[in-house]
Amino acid sequence: EQGGNRMIYKDLIIGSACI
Repeated sequence: EQGGNRMIYKDLIIGSACI
């Protein structure tokens, strides 16, 4: 379940950049 964790991390980074 590492891929799913990576996806969540990517979403977090993208969201942070959006702000």
